[in-house]
Amino acid sequence: MPILSTTSPPMVAHLSRAMSMPSSDFLQYKMSTAKTFHITSPSISTVWHRGAAALIQWECTSNISEVRLVLLRTTNANAYAIVADHVENNGFFVFSHVPTTLPSGDDYFLRILSMDGHHGADTSCFSIRS
Repeated sequence: MPILSTTSPPMVAHLSRAMSMPSSDFLQYKMSTAKTFHITSPSISTVWHRGAAALIQWECTSNISEVRLVLLRTTNANAYAIVADHVENNGFFVFSHVPTTLPSGDDYFLRILSMDGHHGADTSCFSIRS
């Protein structure tokens, strides 16, 4: 599993291994009409707490083997953190430690993508607090 390290500005992530698609591709991702993924958690009422674990759950209607989970903010289109890369597409992932360096906000959303970037989905906005 790649190592996630956030740097200044917050939310910019660097991985310890090469990604299979350039970072700009997942920032530019546009939702397709075919719904391959449906993220059930986090939802609009979810609050993640810095320093705590957070559960991510989804459903998939395709036989995609691995996914990428990316945390983004609506107020800064270039701010992102790769939560996990090359995750088994089994419908759940435990984010073991929400970074304490993330600012509080109600404008976070999660993006799940197939590793080739051809399929994906976004959550509604949710909150991160201390």
